Amino acid sequence: MDLLDIEIPENIWGNPEEMRSHLEESYGAILDQYDALRIKNKEIPTIVCAKDVTGVDFYYIDDIKGVSSVDLARPAPTKIIKDVDIVFVTSSEMPFMKEVILTADRLGKEVVVDIGSYGITSEYLKETVPHCDIIFGNTSEIQQVLDAFQVKNISSLYEGIGGSDLKLIIVEDKIGGVVEVFFRDGDSRVYGPIDIDKKGNSVGCCDGIAAGFLSLYQRGSELDICIQAGLMECAAIWEIETIHEKLLDRRELASRYLSQFGDESRIVNALK
Repeated sequence: MDLLDIEIPENIWGNPEEMRSHLEESYGAILDQYDALRIKNKEIPTIVCAKDVTGVDFYYIDDIKGVSSVDLARPAPTKIIKDVDIVFVTSSEMPFMKEVILTADRLGKEVVVDIGSYGITSEYLKETVPHCDIIFGNTSEIQQVLDAFQVKNISSLYEGIGGSDLKLIIVEDKIGGVVEVFFRDGDSRVYGPIDIDKKGNSVGCCDGIAAGFLSLYQRGSELDICIQAGLMECAAIWEIETIHEKLLDRRELASRYLSQFGDESRIVNALK
């Protein structure tokens, strides 16, 4: 990962226009070459998972130092985007996500987006979803998309956005260990439920579904193997109380696949 250390004056922190001007004047085109920024005196937000009295997970985010605010002003890393085939966009600040999605689409890249639920607007969804090839989201997040386009179901969404790039809508249920995939031709397919040992918490489980999917999708694997790999990652994340920092390795993925689906040969072949 190419990492650039930057500094933003405290008196302009949180002001997108002034922050953008500062970044352009102080760092210019060099920002375009780095896929990660480290900001002096700022910290990455901390997400905490707690359980209510019925055992349902809920989250709160400690962002007192506010490092994520840099994405209100940071330009999309165009040079990085040019060098890849697939661009994955997940929860961040809307201006940055929008710019990345539109830039990737303009450059002819395959755009995969996890529809985050943190403060996104209908205007943002209407501007970006037609430029996505694949979108992930839980039921409520996908409902936000339907509401933005004022349609009642996913079939109507595909019809409503006409000749857009969108080809797959992947609906995640991390509690039930189920994924349902909706295709542009009106077909749909359900994967799961898988067995999950919920001795930890669900922080990052949907991220795990997307990460497992992408780990094989970018290798050209069949769709069902990609989805199943995502479900394996989801199950692994459920088993720990703290943040899961890595993907399953090949041996772990093959072992879980054998346990869940009874035949490891397909996943082993996909990982060759």
